[in-house]
Amino acid sequence: MQLFDSYVLFIIIVLPLIGAALIMAMPSEQETRIRWVASAFGLAAMLLTFYVFFNYYLDPGGYQFSRTWNWLEIPGPWAFGDLGISLTLGVDGIAAPMILLTGIVMFTGVLVSWNIKSWNKDFFILYFLLLTGVFGVFASLDLFFFFFFYELAVLPMYLLIGVWGSSSEFST
Repeated sequence: MQLFDSYVLFIIIVLPLIGAALIMAMPSEQETRIRWVASAFGLAAMLLTFYVFFNYYLDPGGYQFSRTWNWLEIPGPWAFGDLGISLTLGVDGIAAPMILLTGIVMFTGVLVSWNIKSWNKDFFILYFLLLTGVFGVFASLDLFFFFFFYELAVLPMYLLIGVWGSSSEFST
């Protein structure tokens, strides 16, 4: 389990991205299959967030489930030495419940959006891109990738709110 624990956050971040890519490859006419694929990937990500939350040990505290991948090491005449940009993932006592809540809300959002009739495929692609960004924001320990995941979440959120976030009809 030690090896799985070091990769579980990466899997949680990449799983919605894989789901979005799989939905992107499907024809738009297969609305029911798109919904089932979205539900399966949403359920898998939610179960992994439960694993992270319930296996987080409160006694030692600090960062757990952590892993670092050296991504960009450019030596040069920078003011602070090499840039040292690395993908570092981990959770602490605040991030673990936030990742759990994101997983629950994500799966609930997938179930609630079964009623969407217009541009079903596009909705789920943007929704899973948004979730990749949100999971990355909560799990990232490197400032560069924190902003990367934050910006990754902004554009899909804007499009989701702009297209599906309001209706032209108002009822009282």
